[in-house]
Amino acid sequence: MVFSFSCRGTAVAVTMLASALQSGTVARAVDPSIDEYCANFVPSTAPSDCTNELWGGVFVDMFSPDDTCPDSTRYIEMGYPEDPVAADEDLHVSASDTDDGCTSTWGKKFDPDTSVDPIVTPSIIDPCKGWVSFRSKVPVDDPAYAYAQAGALDFNLTLGSVDGGVKAIRFSGMYFGQGGAWVGDDGSVVQVPASACDNFWNYLGKKLSRAH
Repeated sequence: MVFSFSCRGTAVAVTMLASALQSGTVARAVDPSIDEYCANFVPSTAPSDCTNELWGGVFVDMFSPDDTCPDSTRYIEMGYPEDPVAADEDLHVSASDTDDGCTSTWGKKFDPDTSVDPIVTPSIIDPCKGWVSFRSKVPVDDPAYAYAQAGALDFNLTLGSVDGGVKAIRFSGMYFGQGGAWVGDDGSVVQVPASACDNFWNYLGKKLSRAH
């Protein structure tokens, strides 16, 4: 059971990471630069910098320990990209070159009929902040389903910049950063710690800008 949810120290690669999550060692083992990213991240504050269009684009997931595919890519796109007739202004999340073999895709960009459809929802009050849920990626018959439905895969998002001005989205940890219960590698329930800064998606551009 391996899910690519794209957040360091969260509900990812459950079979490999649950024990490390319990011990709090995932961040050090994966990439120590996550601490630098968290410390140097500059949140956007102007609403004009956080329109729906500016939330969108092509991104690289920086710190997910389960996603080692070199060309793994994330997409946030308004509407149904493959169905221009659909009147939809939601920000749909999709991914390519993921999972075993680094050839899998998920999301509306690649399958308009799929039920796997995470949506980025900017805040009405502060459009530079928002949230996303990956609960639609967990099948009903999976042991983690109940936890996903309870909010385990719900994350706070902040739009801003890192690394000299590169646009990036900061992710909180599980349960909107509060941490909580998840399914361990042996099927037991583990407690994932709270985290306000757990992963980053770095902007690659409006179009796919690297060779696949």
